[in-house]
Amino acid sequence: MIYVITELEIISINAENLKILKTYALPNYFESVELKNGYAAIKCIDDQIIYI
Repeated sequence: MIYVITELEIISINAENLKILKTYALPNYFESVELKNGYAAIKCIDDQIIYI
């Protein structure tokens, strides 16, 4: 799986056929991304954390 991260959206893409699997809208601009045990924790500038 490939993740493409923009300022307000995350796009999950299948690495084998390059099809979009899912999109995630972020509530605000992202500040950091932390990968942990099979999931990603995305911290936004308003201190919200989104787990995908």
